[in-house]
Amino acid sequence: MIITVQGANGSVIDLSDIVTTLTNSVISRVAMGRRFEHSKIKHLLDRFLDLVGRFSFATYIPSLGWIDILTGFDRKTNELIKEVDEFCEDVIREHENKKQFGDEDQDLVDILLEILIDNSSGYHLEKDVMKVVLFVIYIYIYMYIYIYIYLSISIHICRLCLVSSLVLDRLDQGA
Repeated sequence: MIITVQGANGSVIDLSDIVTTLTNSVISRVAMGRRFEHSKIKHLLDRFLDLVGRFSFATYIPSLGWIDILTGFDRKTNELIKEVDEFCEDVIREHENKKQFGDEDQDLVDILLEILIDNSSGYHLEKDVMKVVLFVIYIYIYMYIYIYIYLSISIHICRLCLVSSLVLDRLDQGA
């Protein structure tokens, strides 16, 4: 991120893409043990947020659920569910294989796998529930960090504008 900003040499930079990449990298490493392709996860998150922002007739007025079929909402939702399921399945499979080779580093997926395999903890966890937990936690952390960073940047910009305004006022008073 720093190298990208330094390499800009004073030109305009798309901070949203840089912040999104950084956020994805941090969350991927903490929750899933490694960094995943930014565009893949961002695509899934963007589609998820798009669907969350749409009105679902079937959710609020079940008798009008057929409208969701006509608008393509059902199809898009089912496609996203399938892609998220495949992504989470790949992550879980990768962690299961990692355990076979004796890798000791633990992350969220490893902890959930232990709960899934070992029922002595008193918790019962299904694999499908584990996939949902992974995706929801990823979304939650992603949105939290994203909002925090953007609020921080916005606050700094507001402060800069306020200071600039005060300086201009003082210059006008002195003139």
